[in-house]
Amino acid sequence: MSKRENLLNKKLKVINIGIETFVQDLKRQGVEVVHVDWRPPAGGDVEILKLLDKLEEGVDSPERDCSKRLASKQ
Repeated sequence: MSKRENLLNKKLKVINIGIETFVQDLKRQGVEVVHVDWRPPAGGDVEILKLLDKLEEGVDSPERDCSKRLASKQ
């Protein structure tokens, strides 16, 4: 059996980040799933992200990295 066939024959396990309706759909199909309730910092509002960035100067955190990436895409 090839690696691809072996992978496709395994039981699916999912980590869902953000959209809870995906969890419900997967559970209905018998998929083992864990839901992480995540939302973008400041609801994704670029102006608020920029203000938060100024407040957090000198502080390293995963949230700060995420907000910087989101703000740079606008």
